[in-house]
Amino acid sequence: MALEEKPPRNYFVDKMCAVAGGAAGVGEATVHALVARGARVLILDVNDEDGEALAILHGPKAIFIHWDPKDERGLEEALQQAMKEFDLPLHAYIDCAAIIGALGPIDRMHVESFAATLDTNVTSTFLGIKQAARVMKMDAVIGGAIVAMSSTASVRGGLAPAAFTASQHAVIGLTQQAAAELAPAGIRVNCVSPTIIDTPMWRKYLKGDVATSLVQDLQSYQALPHLATVEDMANSIVFLASDESAAITGSNVVVDGGALSGIGGLADIPQGTGGHKCA
Repeated sequence: MALEEKPPRNYFVDKMCAVAGGAAGVGEATVHALVARGARVLILDVNDEDGEALAILHGPKAIFIHWDPKDERGLEEALQQAMKEFDLPLHAYIDCAAIIGALGPIDRMHVESFAATLDTNVTSTFLGIKQAARVMKMDAVIGGAIVAMSSTASVRGGLAPAAFTASQHAVIGLTQQAAAELAPAGIRVNCVSPTIIDTPMWRKYLKGDVATSLVQDLQSYQALPHLATVEDMANSIVFLASDESAAITGSNVVVDGGALSGIGGLADIPQGTGGHKCA
């Protein structure tokens, strides 16, 4: 007998969530998942076309505001504008914005490109945590949840270029420090780290036969045959943003099909071919 498909539980009714990098990839899937569970969502991105289309798709349940990940004042104003429009406090801030950045081996990488990668990936995460925490602290009874995005490159080396790998380790450090500092205010801070998944950022970096070959390799390295999708990532993010994870903070949830467990032989992956954060 086939199991009856049940609609998503309405974890987020009368709650507002903000998704940075929400116009495409994991961010877009997260917006869909949040709205399906009753949330009102602020979509933040530099991608105006896709961001506006996504907001229109969800009607009054979502709004789009252009935001450069390094614009602190812009983020502060966007959060305030969304809270005013929805007439709701900020319940969750989710950061899906990132770039792969500087490519090539470490001995040939330009310091300017290295710094730019860290500036985009780490500074944007810092600003998001900072501004979300300031807004959430305005209502200490409610608290809130912050979910950052890293990747499997945050757990071990050899999976991505040096600049990206360094930025992902930094995101984990920010997550753990923020969790410790913000816990007294009832604000939980966690991180999700995927392996490679099919997103616009990944497709831009890996094209044609290279991408096809890598997908096949990943399937052999993983313990599970199922390659993670943007929907899988969104489900993990939504859980951490919801009250269902009320006892979880300072954690890094790795979504990699068991690859890092060593079951599938991840150690054999050629250096610099896997573990990219997908936004």
